[in-house]
Amino acid sequence: MTTLLDSRLSDRDFASRLLNVAELLAWATSKRLHLRTQPQIDGYEFVQVEALLAAIQRQANDLTLEQALAVVLNDPVLKNDSVFEKYPDHIDPSTCRWLLGAEAHRKWRELLSEAIAAQELTLLDFGSKLPTDNASAPVNTTTKRREVCDWKNAVRAEAWEQWVKILAENGTPTLQNVSEYLAAWCAQMNIRTDTVRTPQASYIKTHVICAKYWVPPRAMSREAAKKQLAEKKHEKQGD
Repeated sequence: MTTLLDSRLSDRDFASRLLNVAELLAWATSKRLHLRTQPQIDGYEFVQVEALLAAIQRQANDLTLEQALAVVLNDPVLKNDSVFEKYPDHIDPSTCRWLLGAEAHRKWRELLSEAIAAQELTLLDFGSKLPTDNASAPVNTTTKRREVCDWKNAVRAEAWEQWVKILAENGTPTLQNVSEYLAAWCAQMNIRTDTVRTPQASYIKTHVICAKYWVPPRAMSREAAKKQLAEKKHEKQGD
């Protein structure tokens, strides 16, 4: 028996519950739902529910940054999402890709929760693989996106703000000086990688804010950066 699981998700609602993959796929087909995951789950016999949701979210990574940006810009709801409130005129493509994955995660969590509550799907005990009492299973249909946001997205969001700050203060932002700042920021904020380590500047530069995953606001003028920094300071003073 093979099981897709992720031990890092042990603090989430369905961490100790499994689904039979064949039953899950048959249910999705009966509902005319297109279940796409990364990795594909059809090679497994069982899947941890939280690992399934994470795999659904990762499917968005198949999009290029340009594709993700295009999808969001052409969707009025997504384009006006609260994650873009700070810089509405400079939408970050990497945030767009994260948003698409997070939205897929949220919608599928709601669908699975409803199906479990209606006994259309049977939760299985992790160890014995025997059915559990669905009525007593945690059902959360109001999961907030920040609960499924990984540490890299938090770092990229901070990278954007630091880039703007350096530019506004008449400096020259680069991937190197931003990465060095982010390493210190991660240590201060107690941000850890998936292996529970504090990310270093070299790793951040190569694997977090490299061109494959992040696009800095290079097109932003110094005047626009100063304006945004001033507005941010004004907001903090108002708080």
